[in-house]
Amino acid sequence: MPDVSFDRNRTEHRFQRLVQYAQDAKITPRLFACGSICRCNESLAEALRPLRLENCGGLVHVGEEYDVTVHHREFRILLVGKDYGGGSSDLAARRQCIQSLTENDLNWHYKGVVKTLLEVYQWRREDGWQCLLKRMAQTNATRCCAPRENRMACNTNYQMRLNCWPHFRAEIEILEPTLIIFHGADLAGPFQACLQREGAQVDQPLPGLDRCQHVKWTNFSNPFETVIVFMNHPFAARWRQFDWASAVEIINRLRPRHLPVFNTQWTPLQDSDWPRL
Repeated sequence: MPDVSFDRNRTEHRFQRLVQYAQDAKITPRLFACGSICRCNESLAEALRPLRLENCGGLVHVGEEYDVTVHHREFRILLVGKDYGGGSSDLAARRQCIQSLTENDLNWHYKGVVKTLLEVYQWRREDGWQCLLKRMAQTNATRCCAPRENRMACNTNYQMRLNCWPHFRAEIEILEPTLIIFHGADLAGPFQACLQREGAQVDQPLPGLDRCQHVKWTNFSNPFETVIVFMNHPFAARWRQFDWASAVEIINRLRPRHLPVFNTQWTPLQDSDWPRL
């Protein structure tokens, strides 16, 4: 097994910076006065257009062991969903909620999160996956959403994701993820539009595969690099096959140049390995 360590002090510093940012930007559950809220409401269909949005202040989760080092190589993973459909939650509450999840608590999105983490970390489910929730961060393309009957439905749209970019950008700059995995292939469009606006340097680490990108954040105060992978949302498994085989191929083709190797004897997980998830 590789030499794996965690810098909890560095993670706590990031956590406190995010707390301060959320307060300054007024996107906390107790004070949600985002400067884009009027533009976001205007972009919604008439039937969904409320006086204000709901689920305001669904903030990022940062695990207590987010800053991982593998063989002296920094590794930080950020997973990105579409929006937070569970009400509002500040950073401390969000961390407590996610790090205490059990198998019975997993919705479709978090089934996909756990499945992805096990493959990335080359970790067997029977060894207990809860610890992996401490070794990642998870955010969403927007910090609020419009009313909807089904929590797993999504009423956020392209314009809302563009409007929310300043908040997303701040999270990325503070968290400095070396790997970002999007659960929602349709999130690629607005994200790439924002990358172009930022002037970030983008190339393909796996030639010919545009759903995988390598980004150099040269305009950040502390420049760093990130590998980005776009997957379908796990909720899509209800209607069609979740693109797990292609996701596994991408993750493992990225080793060892872009992703660490945790287990040289690893056999990639297949759909048959997940009868319940």
